[in-house]
Amino acid sequence: CEHEHEHGHGHGHGHEHDPECKDEHCEHEHEHGHGNGHDHEPKHKHAKHHHHDDSVTSVGILADGSLDQMKLNKWLSNLLQEKGNDIYRSKGVLSLSHSTDKYVFQGVHHQMTFASSTELGKPGWAENEKRVNKMVFIGKHLNRQELEDSFKACIV
Repeated sequence: CEHEHEHGHGHGHGHEHDPECKDEHCEHEHEHGHGNGHDHEPKHKHAKHHHHDDSVTSVGILADGSLDQMKLNKWLSNLLQEKGNDIYRSKGVLSLSHSTDKYVFQGVHHQMTFASSTELGKPGWAENEKRVNKMVFIGKHLNRQELEDSFKACIV
């Protein structure tokens, strides 16, 4: 619903709401004033109601070890091809078996970027550091077990 109310920032610091609005979660349009006859801020509208979608979830994966780059590339390619429309965001830090660099990725739907720690000017895996792959996917209709199992099949 869109009702207007004003915030008067004079001595009373009061504000008025449209008495017709009975929705306690209503996002009103605001007009800000300072009680001195002129406004400093333009009118603006606040976001509409957001509806929760139970099909949207996040899946985090932690997996020790290093990954076979060919298997990882194939896994990511298949994942994006099959679920790219459903994966809103993805990001992670990965360990590839052929490198001491940490590999950072982030994606939106079908688009994904990869960068090595060297490219980012960051340190790679320390000699005695445990290599742990960390990633998170946010999207709809994500199957946690399927994602974990298929990802872990890429570990050397």
